[in-house]
Amino acid sequence: MTIKRIKRLCAEGKMYLHHEASKKGYVSAKNGRSVAEYKGRFGNGYVVSLPNHEGFHSRLFGMTKSNNFYNIVYFIYK
Repeated sequence: MTIKRIKRLCAEGKMYLHHEASKKGYVSAKNGRSVAEYKGRFGNGYVVSLPNHEGFHSRLFGMTKSNNFYNIVYFIYK
């Protein structure tokens, strides 16, 4: 499954974005995103893992990125 196909299924009304969250771990900004099948509490669908581009403000270093967390988006079938 590709992100393009997931977007198409959402546009057709067969799938919807359930929610977004942060998860502990690392996803490379260089390699980009990954898609995995999901079967769990929210239903059946796919999760997309995205690198964390949002930063936080550090007093010592100014704006920095967090490599400890990545973003995860849940797309669930209706």
